[in-house]
Amino acid sequence: SIAFSRKRYLLAGLFAALAALVKQSAAVAVPVMLIALVASHNREGLARFILGMIPAVAVLAPFMLYNPAAFLYDVFQFHSTRVPQDLSLWAIPTHILGEHVVNIKILKSGWILPFAFSYIALLAYLWRKRLWEKRGGIMLATALALLLFIIFGKIGNFDYLAWPLPLAIAGLYLTDRRRCIEVATLFSLAVVVAHVPYITLLYLVPALLGRPIFVAEDLSFWPSTVLIETSLNSNLAELPLVKVINTADTDVVSTLNKTVKHVVNELYTLRGVLMSLAAVVGQIILTMIAIRMIRHSSIPA
Repeated sequence: SIAFSRKRYLLAGLFAALAALVKQSAAVAVPVMLIALVASHNREGLARFILGMIPAVAVLAPFMLYNPAAFLYDVFQFHSTRVPQDLSLWAIPTHILGEHVVNIKILKSGWILPFAFSYIALLAYLWRKRLWEKRGGIMLATALALLLFIIFGKIGNFDYLAWPLPLAIAGLYLTDRRRCIEVATLFSLAVVVAHVPYITLLYLVPALLGRPIFVAEDLSFWPSTVLIETSLNSNLAELPLVKVINTADTDVVSTLNKTVKHVVNELYTLRGVLMSLAAVVGQIILTMIAIRMIRHSSIPA
């Protein structure tokens, strides 16, 4: 988007295609730029943008030709058959029902229609307001497209906020630094009050009790300590905090353990409800961000 706003369309096409190669979800940014070029009758820019995307097609071609079925499965079908997870509103049944969520078939594809409706509305808004003509407008439009995918998608991984956040800040910084700070603060708030508690409930609480963790990708339970050690690439016993606890006064540790275990047991009992609450809070904050960005983009240049 930054390359696009500087009219470096060849690079914009190249970067957009490479981003989609790394994560297919980034492809939602491509129609935003295509509409801007078509609506502005910029044939030369459109040709350069499409030309920039050709290297990505060249990278995909060998895989598509060698095994088209496996390629289509890995790119599309794997995601379409997954149950919702993480901080998506669609994942609330997953948090409550666990492996039994597989029986609710509509959850696998129910998100598509609301997302498609909101995405088409965004593209129509982009066309009507001609956002690409405003300072930072194309960056805001791209950030909104990515943000809508996170809000309406069935995989609510807040690590994905690394996509729209820089674009939103870059677009707002050019015209409204106060709003820029406000949006950046809300993004941070979403991580602190939703993502961090969710990760704690998902991994740490079961690990402290020696309970397994339900992994939505393959609808099975995995040992919590194995997942954490794999994520940290370290043995839990070697962590500094664990070493300090192991060498501390045994009476103090015993009393502390009883208190912690009681609290953790209560958290584990309410774990599904609390993770669902984190998802709701996180999505409310992201919706607030989207509304503020749309309001800002509607202000005449």
